[in-house]
Amino acid sequence: ERIGGSSHLGLSLCSRTWVAKCDHLSMLFRQQRAMCDRLSMFRQQRARRMELVKTFVQSHVHNQSLLDILDAEHIPSTFTHRGLIEPRQDHLLIAFDILDDYQRESAKRPFWNQMDEPRVRLVEVFKAWLCQEAGKDAVDENVLRDMSNLCMGILRSKGDFRSRNQKSLVRALAGVYEELQAQLTQTIAKQDSCAVSMKDGANDVKRLLSNVIGVLLVGPTNLVETDSLESLEPAMIRKTVARNELRRVWETDCGRAVLFLARMEIFNDDRASVSRTEEFSNLWDSMRSKFGSAPDASTGLAGPFRAAEQTQTRYLYLSILKVTFELAFLCGAVGVHFYSITQDYGDYGAIQMWKLLRPTIEILKAKVRKLKEQVALFHKCIEEELLLAPVRNGAVKGWLKTKRDKPTHKMQQRCQQKVVEAVNEVKGAGNYADRVLRSLARVEEHAQPSRLPEIAAHFERDYTRLGAVFNSDQFRVCVDDDAVVSELRNAFN
Repeated sequence: ERIGGSSHLGLSLCSRTWVAKCDHLSMLFRQQRAMCDRLSMFRQQRARRMELVKTFVQSHVHNQSLLDILDAEHIPSTFTHRGLIEPRQDHLLIAFDILDDYQRESAKRPFWNQMDEPRVRLVEVFKAWLCQEAGKDAVDENVLRDMSNLCMGILRSKGDFRSRNQKSLVRALAGVYEELQAQLTQTIAKQDSCAVSMKDGANDVKRLLSNVIGVLLVGPTNLVETDSLESLEPAMIRKTVARNELRRVWETDCGRAVLFLARMEIFNDDRASVSRTEEFSNLWDSMRSKFGSAPDASTGLAGPFRAAEQTQTRYLYLSILKVTFELAFLCGAVGVHFYSITQDYGDYGAIQMWKLLRPTIEILKAKVRKLKEQVALFHKCIEEELLLAPVRNGAVKGWLKTKRDKPTHKMQQRCQQKVVEAVNEVKGAGNYADRVLRSLARVEEHAQPSRLPEIAAHFERDYTRLGAVFNSDQFRVCVDDDAVVSELRNAFN
């Protein structure tokens, strides 16, 4: 019994030990599985954040060197750049310090320096831009607005960047946004002149028309070869033609029309490229005759937009094309001379040109408003035909056969982005059409003839004060040259 009892006890102890080990292994397996699930969830969140960061940055940043940071294999570190900045813009310097402090604190936490961490890349984009701008004598107002809107976009999506840390990305960007707004106020105050407003308006018109050209090229067409283009900017289009690439695209009616716009004076620094209105009229008349009946594939239009029921959409395309040409001509051949006068003679020159300037501004405003309205309507027609119509008619075999010829997914994405930047309002960020209208309103305000007495009064005030300084004893003491003092006083008197 003693031996049998011992054997039974030993077997019982072995069973308990085996069960305990199995339970322990099961617990370890569950922990490992939970850790894998958390790691998978972390990777998904990181991918979603990276996609969000890319969307916001690409919508508001147009500097290619900054955009390259998003996909760079090795992210350029800005930890040591603080001492290399020659501070000329105090608010931008403070914004850099806010991000630098946040980055240094975050670097102490694990996993921060992973190459695909979205926060790292976003912070480096901001800091690289601040390094470029903080040492400049003047900061572009529109670039400041773009970076402020980028900040606000991330802040509105703070749920995707939530953190329990005291120094979080959202809190840092809130401080950066305040400094950018202060810098923007200071920049506007310094740039409050007719010449600067004209320059801003010219840049915004150029960006507006560049985006509209992109819509005309990829929105309603089947020019799938454009997917190989790195950019839809006029300069890239001209470069592609110079290299004799995408010949089929530029041989179509839509391609020839876009190429004509890309070669206009407003987009080309070469002043010899004069806008030829007669050539455009012939091209436009030829397209109108084709678009009105039953256009074929040589027009470049996608299959859905060659159908008989899409005649109004095709006429809308032609109307946008015409307004784009008119705006490009007015700004490239007319507006440049107004800008030259205001640059040489300031607000006084603009006031003297008021009788010519005011009607021109009204014409430009009407053209911009018309273009904004038509592009928004045109984009709705494209979405209706490419996104909604397939859902309603997808079961009809005949419809599928005739509608198969359509833009690629990349072309549709590019069209959407161009429309958003040109005419759509996105989370209060504004668009280039509204920017142009604001700049024209500022020019009109500065060029009012009623400001002439004000300008004369300012000149008289400063001139009188300057004379008082020249005739003072303190001026004689500081100059310490009686001949020079006498010359200055005689010249003034």
